[in-house]
Amino acid sequence: MQTVYTKKSGKGKISILLILIFLTYPMREAFYFTIGILDFRWGELLLLFSPIFYFLGKWKTKGFRSHSVSNWILIFGLYSFLFDYICASKLDNDFAWKYLGRGCTMFFFIRYFEDRDLPFNIKWLIIAFKYFIVIQVIFTILQILGIDYKYGEFLSVESGFAQRISGTASEPGYLIPILAPSLYYFTANFKKYKIWCILSLTLVLMSRSSYGIFTLALVGIYLVFADGNVKKGIKRFSIIICSFLIALSVVSIFISGMNDQVNQMTNKLFAFTTQNENDMDYSGAERSENLYVALNAFKDCPKVNKILGNGLGATRIFCIQGVKIFQPAEEANNIYLSTLINQGIIGLCILIILLYKVLRIRGKSNEFKAFQIGTIVQLFQYMIVGNIWLYFLWFNIGLMIMLKKEESDGTLCLQ
Repeated sequence: MQTVYTKKSGKGKISILLILIFLTYPMREAFYFTIGILDFRWGELLLLFSPIFYFLGKWKTKGFRSHSVSNWILIFGLYSFLFDYICASKLDNDFAWKYLGRGCTMFFFIRYFEDRDLPFNIKWLIIAFKYFIVIQVIFTILQILGIDYKYGEFLSVESGFAQRISGTASEPGYLIPILAPSLYYFTANFKKYKIWCILSLTLVLMSRSSYGIFTLALVGIYLVFADGNVKKGIKRFSIIICSFLIALSVVSIFISGMNDQVNQMTNKLFAFTTQNENDMDYSGAERSENLYVALNAFKDCPKVNKILGNGLGATRIFCIQGVKIFQPAEEANNIYLSTLINQGIIGLCILIILLYKVLRIRGKSNEFKAFQIGTIVQLFQYMIVGNIWLYFLWFNIGLMIMLKKEESDGTLCLQ
């Protein structure tokens, strides 16, 4: 099946907001802009102006319309502010206002997609998927040449293929969610995009990220069951296995002992999930200590704080006080545990309902599923990272809502 437009489509038109989203989506930590004393990634800067887009944009909506996601963002933000601020015992004001400010911009951003019809053409989405990969290839080449570019500065790094590739991300593991939508789309349309699929897999392997191995398994499982046609899904899964082996062969040409590297990545993943400290690397041990400190802090909290929360930024304070060996984390390298400590059981339940509403958005096109798998990959990675307001996650969600609306009103269909 391929995705096509009916006569209702705006043909070659595309929203300016969509162009800006596509341009900033893969940039992660490569560029930033300073306003006052605060630094914003390009994607975050775009979200900062989302209230302006919302109030000045044209009100033009047809077909499917739901405020379920933005309403729960509002509920989550109001609870975090009102109850946490009043009852908080360890409120970190700087963290709290930054957290709530980001939440406010996400509300307007998602509401914009829920209330507006954005003109676009399917060709633009395909160009965007390719562009996401091209950007990472450019930054990978720079890194191999011994040049890294982060937060608007050129940095000297070890040249050659021995290093782990991070692309535009600050760490190799953070690159994976950026690659996930393109990886899924090109794998699901392998016959047409063989080279792009192998290139996407090659970037995942060159990151040598344990989470990359997990993501490949996740994408494979999604390919099997996404359509409800298991036979077709198994065929797709075999494609990703074959592509993986081809990509592994390509990478092995440049990186000696790549098979051992893959085994090491797999061992790291199992070591962290089983908390086997003997097989952990520095990153795993750092995350493990922060998780251990945060979990013990929650266990020691009074019952009322377990239910209502300790206040926004409480996790950061607990980690600063308890982490002795490694760098204290702002959100304990686990967004769910961090929310449990900061906003309590009630706050975590609200967040789970919010994410459930996101995952309840269903679409049939591969374009929709690409952004959906990007969302799912990030939600799983939240077990080892913090910051619920990562810009590209909400870009994924906004694009899912847009594509769902297009499918519901018949503008986007499958043939």
